[in-house]
Amino acid sequence: MTFGRGHAQAGKPQRVNCNSIDEIFQGVSQDSLESTTLRRNLEKSVGKFKRSVGVSSSATMLQAVASFSGKMKEASVDFHFIKQADELILKRDGETPESVLKIIQALEEVLNAIEKLAKKAEGIVKKLMGAYSAGEKKYPTLDEELSKADLKGRKLEKARESFAWNMQMIKGQADQLSSAKDSALYEMHQIVDAASSAGINVKFEF
Repeated sequence: MTFGRGHAQAGKPQRVNCNSIDEIFQGVSQDSLESTTLRRNLEKSVGKFKRSVGVSSSATMLQAVASFSGKMKEASVDFHFIKQADELILKRDGETPESVLKIIQALEEVLNAIEKLAKKAEGIVKKLMGAYSAGEKKYPTLDEELSKADLKGRKLEKARESFAWNMQMIKGQADQLSSAKDSALYEMHQIVDAASSAGINVKFEF
């Protein structure tokens, strides 16, 4: 049986009430929650940054950073970026006027969210897919294991539903986090490109 991607919903996996199966899903419960948190934190920080520089939510990061650069020049704020692998750091040169402090902090939140997601995504996806593979191996003998757990009638039906839901949720979380990492790194490259186009210094350190 192939389990679809389903919906990467927030929350812990549902209990199947069969220890040998529940231990698979409960083992990645925190990873599932962290996957959702990492994605939402990045989405929220990007939205906050775009609002702070006065562009629409549909604007690209190139447009948002271009607006950011213009506001920094108007306020005579000097800054530069340092690019290290999957990390981009904003460095302020000199004092920062209060009028643009929140805008700078909003961009720093985006950069921090990108860094956290990029660093943690691979490990979380590996754990989620490990649980998914273990669940696939359990599927051929699922009814047998559920029967051994003394699940019958409606309880047996509910256990099957919970198993299928968990499998879809885990696969969905892994797929969406992988996609979110790709999007996050793309956003970071857009920030670098926009900064370079605006004449802002970007130092690459390897």
